[in-house]
Amino acid sequence: LELFLSSLLYAGIAVMTIRLLMQMAALLTLRKNKRISNLHPVKIVELKEQVNPFSFFNEIYVNPQLHSEAELEEIIRHEKFHIEQKHTIDILLGEVLTIVFWFNPFAWLLKNELKQNLEFLTDKLVLETGIDAKHYQ
Repeated sequence: LELFLSSLLYAGIAVMTIRLLMQMAALLTLRKNKRISNLHPVKIVELKEQVNPFSFFNEIYVNPQLHSEAELEEIIRHEKFHIEQKHTIDILLGEVLTIVFWFNPFAWLLKNELKQNLEFLTDKLVLETGIDAKHYQ
């Protein structure tokens, strides 16, 4: 029984690690052969795919054709705050938490709460720059 449970634990960790590596590979594929604008120290990767805008370390991934110029400015401002606050590290730590404790539902809940909290904090910072709350919403 002990051997079975430890094997199950390590198998889950292996599956979750492979899942994270596949997500990283998908990010590299998404980035490949894309136009990259430099807004020092931030890079904007212009996508053609229909994805929600996001940031990863010092890069913002966005499809400019899906948004108006005003929306793009707000998106970039929002994502810059994620970058300045180093939220990628927080997200990756949440991923490591769910890799190690994949069997614990509280690890998954904590990871989701972490993401929501980071979005709340970022939205608060954006609103503090003077953007109209109704328009931003």
